[in-house]
Amino acid sequence: MAHRDARAPAALRQLVIAQIGPDFHPDTHVALGTWCFAGAEEVYPEWETLTFVDPFTDPAERCSQAEALRKLAASLRDELYPELNDRHGTHYDRAFWHVVLLDWLLHLTNISWRLWRHVELFISTAGPERFDVPLPTAPQIRPADTLDFVTGCYAGGDLRTWLIGETIRRPYSATVSITPSVSPATSHARK
Repeated sequence: MAHRDARAPAALRQLVIAQIGPDFHPDTHVALGTWCFAGAEEVYPEWETLTFVDPFTDPAERCSQAEALRKLAASLRDELYPELNDRHGTHYDRAFWHVVLLDWLLHLTNISWRLWRHVELFISTAGPERFDVPLPTAPQIRPADTLDFVTGCYAGGDLRTWLIGETIRRPYSATVSITPSVSPATSHARK
């Protein structure tokens, strides 16, 4: 039997941000959300007994956040449409770009904010524990249409995993208990 030096630092648990792998166990892994078990429930059948954070439990907060996100999406539309006209050599007005962009921007701001709040709450409740986080590299994303984009944001896969990784990498990699390392976006995805 190997003897571990009491002075040696404990191994970091891995923060799982995509689908769990076949070696998942709460002693060595922490799943960021319930989505990590989608399609892999049999790997850890007791997953429903684990504790997960919920970023928006208060309906009033949810409504105020929805209004803020609507304003953010409109602001992004106003910032992007002149650039898109320049890029495409067109002179379409704000109303045209509203129709073209607003659905995409609402979905993107909604999922980005929800993931941000999820990670923020997770980090604040984790206390001093440090984690190893395999963060994915940016995937090549070319959604065919709005439904394809929305599915990528909400149903998991490369886009969602990358957004979560960026949410962790940007504000938390140097200041909070996270040790990022790079890995493919869907290391455990089942095809």
